[in-house]
Order: sequence, then structure tokens, then C-alpha cells
Amino acid sequence: MARAAIAAFGTGKTEVEVGGPEIFTYSEIGALAFAVLGKTPRISRIPAWIVNAALLALRPISRRQYTTFAFLARMMQNDMIAASTGTHRLQDTFRTRAAR
Repeated sequence: MARAAIAAFGTGKTEVEVGGPEIFTYSEIGALAFAVLGKTPRISRIPAWIVNAALLALRPISRRQYTTFAFLARMMQNDMIAASTGTHRLQDTFRTRAAR
């Protein structure tokens, strides 16, 4: 990501697509994290309508928490696929962090 940022510096680009060598679903990312830890995956799914209803309830209580959770919810409801430019594999990153 740093290389892509440096390469884009001074080009006038306001966005740079940077992706890794692999494409995962959110469930696959979770399963990979559990696999690296040697644990059985325990992944829950919450329907979007429940998340959106909870966000509506949260909004008048805490605007700051609402905006944070709304951002995360929108990210999780959309695919985030960019051009494959990286060489680092997610499994290797998880292994490095798990070893700490």
C-alpha cells in the first residue's frame, strides 16, 4: 500500500485502488483468522434489516457511535474489491500477528 501511495503522490489522483493478491468474502476472512489460531470458526450473521433498525435506534442516543457503526455496516454490506497490486497474503499477516 505504501508503494502505491508513493507512486500516486503528485499525480493529482484523489483515489488509488490497491488490492492484495487474493479476494475473500467477509466469512472467508473470519474463517481464515480462526484457522490461523487453530480454532473452530464461530461466525454469526446478522440480517441487514436488523443492523439498520439498530442504527436507527442508536442515532438519537449517540451521534458519534451511530456514525461509526453506520460506516462499518455500510462497508460490510458492499463488496470491496480493488485491482490486485499487492504481494502480501492475508494468511501470512494473520500468522505474524498471532505469533506476537
